[in-house]
Amino acid sequence: MLVVIPIIHGSSTLTITVETSKPSYYIEESIEVHGNLTFDGSPVQNELVALTVHDPNNSPVVTRTLQTDTSGVYNLTFELSIDALLGTYTVYVSSSHDGENAMNNTTFGLNKFSLTVGTDGKSYRIGEIVNVYGDLAFNDVPVQNGLIALEVKDPDGNPVVVRTSQTDTNGTYGLSFKLPTESKLGNYTVYVSSSYEGAKATNETTFEVMREHLSTDIDGDGVVDILDIAIVAKAFGSYPGHPRWNPAADLDGSGTVDILDVARVAKDYGKQA
Repeated sequence: MLVVIPIIHGSSTLTITVETSKPSYYIEESIEVHGNLTFDGSPVQNELVALTVHDPNNSPVVTRTLQTDTSGVYNLTFELSIDALLGTYTVYVSSSHDGENAMNNTTFGLNKFSLTVGTDGKSYRIGEIVNVYGDLAFNDVPVQNGLIALEVKDPDGNPVVVRTSQTDTNGTYGLSFKLPTESKLGNYTVYVSSSYEGAKATNETTFEVMREHLSTDIDGDGVVDILDIAIVAKAFGSYPGHPRWNPAADLDGSGTVDILDVARVAKDYGKQA
């Protein structure tokens, strides 16, 4: 009697993996997705992989077609827009090979860590107080007791002020400083940074340092010269209601343009305002 024993062949298996380089990211941070495609445990090279990323509302925000390399590996790096939804995102991947289909998915979180900075003016004179303020938030929730590092650089990029501040219960911070008397004129840059739960946020703003204002530069041309003396001389002896009265020439505010006003212009003669 002949007994026939059937030989059962194992079915081929196509497998695809997918993972991200980190479990969570921050808005505008590069997101890295990678994985590999194998058939019966062996790498599948030059095969197409369909990848889709869905936001927390399950809407597709990234759709790509990738190709495996000689090791069966695929990868993708992308960034989400600054107005992307916060929360959990899902990455779906799928591929086909030799009549087999494979699919998989993974998730990652998207967070937002923001730091703002501003000054109470766009320009200042040397000796004026500069007030800097801003707020710190994580996923739009104020961060209390957050440490803020501040650095101010002059027009040549040299640091002239280095300070730290701490946010209050509303997530806001503020500090004041006065530029040294020898500070250069021009545009200054304020840099701020902070760290929170492994994330780092930075920001910057600018302000201008201008020449000291001189009231004796009556015509406002930037220098105290003969033209300013001429203005005072023309109004000399005048007072409110007088036909030659010019309030700008009454430098001491006495209500009369007199020798004291002339002396003020003479003292500042040649200075640049």
